[in-house]
Amino acid sequence: MRILIVKDEKNLTGLRTRLLRSDVSPAAAKLAEAELRAANPHVDVKHLQPGTALVVPDAAEFKVRGTESMLASYVDTLSERLEIGLRQLAERLEAGSKLAARQREEVAGVLSSRGFRAVAGSDESVRADAQRVQEALAADAERSKDRRKRLELALKRAQADLHALRQRLD
Repeated sequence: MRILIVKDEKNLTGLRTRLLRSDVSPAAAKLAEAELRAANPHVDVKHLQPGTALVVPDAAEFKVRGTESMLASYVDTLSERLEIGLRQLAERLEAGSKLAARQREEVAGVLSSRGFRAVAGSDESVRADAQRVQEALAADAERSKDRRKRLELALKRAQADLHALRQRLD
């Protein structure tokens, strides 16, 4: 179904040229008008007011031009909310990634400091543990980069999918 916003039309007769296709027979026009009334029981079609939103049934007699898809407006709202949510998620992931990177740098700094080397001395097990920690830090950094890339790809795909959906609804 679609929505048509009344402009300066006063009644259903005034809406006919804007609403119905020009090749519609008088009998088909009457049926279409009955469908329009049924879809809009809350509206007095004999006394229309500018700005009134009319639900236009999905029927061949009605023009699509000049109306807006009801579903499209819901999709637009959903799209806006989804994009905001995805942007917020990306910002949080970025903040978390920066924090984790700083923490990795701090730990790496401690492991490479003179003080740590002096304490570790010749203890082979401490040096082996330090090496494993450095390897884990490097692996964590790579996972962080991979997460960022996957999120960017997901954002692009979601935006493309929403754009394609909007195109189909228009």
